[in-house]
Amino acid sequence: LRSTLYLLFTAYLLGSFLAISLGLLMGRIQPLYDLFEPLIEFLRPLPKPALLPPLILFLGLGDAMKLTVVGMGVFFPVLVNTIQGVRGTDPVQLDVARTLGHSRTSALVSVVLPSALPMIFAGLRVSLGLGLILVVIAEMLAGTGGVGYLIIDMQRSFQVANMYAWILILAVLGFV
Repeated sequence: LRSTLYLLFTAYLLGSFLAISLGLLMGRIQPLYDLFEPLIEFLRPLPKPALLPPLILFLGLGDAMKLTVVGMGVFFPVLVNTIQGVRGTDPVQLDVARTLGHSRTSALVSVVLPSALPMIFAGLRVSLGLGLILVVIAEMLAGTGGVGYLIIDMQRSFQVANMYAWILILAVLGFV
């Protein structure tokens, strides 16, 4: 359980941080949005479990592959919601901030970010569930430890009660 939670939260925090940072920039800087938006819309709909075989090929079966797939799954919902939240900021609030002498960075931190927080938190909430699903799938396929590995291992060794116990633990974790 510790291994699964470590992978989940490490990838979740890293993917969320990158998504929020890029989302703030893309939401405020139109040329940056125009540059990255086609690439994001190309990669976003790809099912992340389908990327596991090439990631295993390039990164191996270790934690790097698991962190990458979970990070990618977390990244896109947070990024899209952050961009939409930033673009939905009331222009009047930005004009008032400029009138009061706020710099672009100060307005970003004191006006745009608080305005976008509800959308950012919605993306974070959705991506946490996706991250949990992806880390379990990655552990099941990589077979190197964690709750996903234990579920598959218990199934293969016909330890049905233990398998369902781990599934129940996973359900409680998902509920929490």
